[in-house]
Amino acid sequence: MLRKALLAILAALVVLVGVVSLPGSAGAVTVSRAELKGGQLRLDGTNAVPGVFVMVESASSSTGIRADVSGAYHVVAANFRADDCMVVVSDRQTLTATVRLAGCTPTPAVPPGSNPPPTGSCVITPQAPATYPLGDMKAYYLPTTGCAGPVSWSYLAGRIPVGMTGPYLQGQTDGQIAGRPTTEGTYTFRVQVTDAAGATDTESFTVTVAAPRPVTVTTASADPGTAGGSYWIILTADGGLPGYQWSLLSGTLPPGLQLTSRGSIAGTPTARGTFTFTVRAGDSRGTTADKVLSITVS
Repeated sequence: MLRKALLAILAALVVLVGVVSLPGSAGAVTVSRAELKGGQLRLDGTNAVPGVFVMVESASSSTGIRADVSGAYHVVAANFRADDCMVVVSDRQTLTATVRLAGCTPTPAVPPGSNPPPTGSCVITPQAPATYPLGDMKAYYLPTTGCAGPVSWSYLAGRIPVGMTGPYLQGQTDGQIAGRPTTEGTYTFRVQVTDAAGATDTESFTVTVAAPRPVTVTTASADPGTAGGSYWIILTADGGLPGYQWSLLSGTLPPGLQLTSRGSIAGTPTARGTFTFTVRAGDSRGTTADKVLSITVS
């Protein structure tokens, strides 16, 4: 009995959050001001989920702030670095935004000159170029040999794919860049490792970001419901550039149920029957996929 009551409360909250808490376009953070001058980042926007932390990330810096009760956010950060003058803005719950920073001068896209030789036994192992689909969460590893750990990593020049950050320490002696690339292109970047003994080495790497995988709705079917009983499912999608915004394209949900923009179907069905409808999932680049589903209420 307690479980049923809790489920009813949860279903009601899901509908309430989906309907009330997403302001404006209900599912996409918007940026009204984005500039980087002298290392000082200023970024203003709206339409974040109220009270949720909004992240602003470049390839080598990150900062953020909690959105206010209206979904507005105002980020100010010093010593912010963005070699390509691009940042990704996300509240991790709605669609992401990739934004070019005003007042920013990009550094050369290709690292100048050649890599200097290692100063000791600590050596970065060269890696073959990698190709990743846009929107997929990926990590590009930077192994080393002969290094006394723990090591430290530095990003020197060139371009890390927009949406990925680093280099970060992986284990005691290796490194990685990681993230979800948001912009297609070929990126070459140079990093340096310094081991515990002070030995250094420098190496350049290339990553190509290819077209994204198609957006697909991965929910195979919708669970049946019971008239007068609480109902709650979460629709899922894959491919494209997450997150996803959901809408009812055609058909009718069972009376008493509602689809939120974040993919929850929740409520208390009030009529018996089989109800067929089509949902649409749209990713952060506006690519969509549709799926026909049915809910049977007994």
